[in-house]
Amino acid sequence: MRIFIVHIGNFLLDGNSGVAQKTFSQAAEFRNLAVDVEVVAFTARAKIDVNHSFKFTRIDTTHLKDPYAEVLSFFRSKLQPNDAVFFRYPFASKGLMNVTSEFGRQIIFEHNTIEHQEVLLGQMDHFKSMPFSFRPSYIGYFLRTFIFKKTKEDEFGTDILKNAAGGICVTNEIAAYEKKRCGSYKTIAIGNAAPQVGNVDFAMPKFDGALRVVMVLGALHLWHGLDRALKGLEAYRSDDVVIELDLIGIDENQLPAYQRSDSFRVKTLGRMTPQQLDQVIPSYNLAVGSLALHRIGLSEASPLKVRQCMVSGLPVVLGYFDTDVSQSPELSYYVCQFPADESKLDWSRIVRFYKGIAQEQHSREHLIASAISELSMQVKARKAVDFIVSCFGRSDVN
Repeated sequence: MRIFIVHIGNFLLDGNSGVAQKTFSQAAEFRNLAVDVEVVAFTARAKIDVNHSFKFTRIDTTHLKDPYAEVLSFFRSKLQPNDAVFFRYPFASKGLMNVTSEFGRQIIFEHNTIEHQEVLLGQMDHFKSMPFSFRPSYIGYFLRTFIFKKTKEDEFGTDILKNAAGGICVTNEIAAYEKKRCGSYKTIAIGNAAPQVGNVDFAMPKFDGALRVVMVLGALHLWHGLDRALKGLEAYRSDDVVIELDLIGIDENQLPAYQRSDSFRVKTLGRMTPQQLDQVIPSYNLAVGSLALHRIGLSEASPLKVRQCMVSGLPVVLGYFDTDVSQSPELSYYVCQFPADESKLDWSRIVRFYKGIAQEQHSREHLIASAISELSMQVKARKAVDFIVSCFGRSDVN
């Protein structure tokens, strides 16, 4: 079996992006399972970022009104009957509908979000940026978006899924959503994998009156819930443990306003490459994951940043249900769980949580071993290949 891993857009052109890191790591593990793999990006951006060491096929769609015409052309010339297409779901459209009408039986989608919800949020933001008008198109757009809450997913999504062979979803919540909108759609939930890390020091970092905490944001989004962490810090008072919170991915001018005190300090470190993250994350005592997914209607996730922190030996603070971590007896032990609501973080509780783990012998070593055994790309890729093969009713992959 040959698998084409296909992306529409610019995700793969930035070799340091989480999507690119995941995709090429996945492709490498597929190859380790004796699968012939080709990674393909259909993109309108010409520039591939410097230091991009991954090999993939770039199909230029710069001057095309409909990039899916180029997708169809590529599939018609390259796909053989036994080939599979692992396609990162790019949101519904007439063009995608045309592709699945012809090649859907060979396509397995990867779903990373509840699509209707995300598209609707995008429509709302787009509408708010438009100047007011009495044009019928403006009024119609308002009604479709804010009153009827309709998107292209309503128009084409169900039929696209009916045409496809199956879908791999990064959470159980997303899998249930896809199944609800198309009962015949074959789905499986496979959470995101942890990035591969270098040599890890099993020794716990020093904890001598300062709790060093990291929060990897990438960019400042509503669902990160940074404000919950900051409000908790404003209320935190301690004479013996100072909280040192480092924020990776944002700059000082992006930091929301907060009231400072002697019990904590907050520092922004800007963006880092995966290699830099690999080096700095193990130096922290603790990591904070997403705290406000409920604001965008989600209760479950499987973030790459949480997985990277856990395979590096960091216990985590979460405000959502994690597809893998929350239901694992081994991993959930290292989670300080908070409710998915607007309450501020109780940092005194977090300090007590960490103190309990820090006094246990070999705790970081146990966490790393458990995280690697449950969250590694090797484990996830095996499950993905097995599902892809099952969609074709075959068993010819070792």
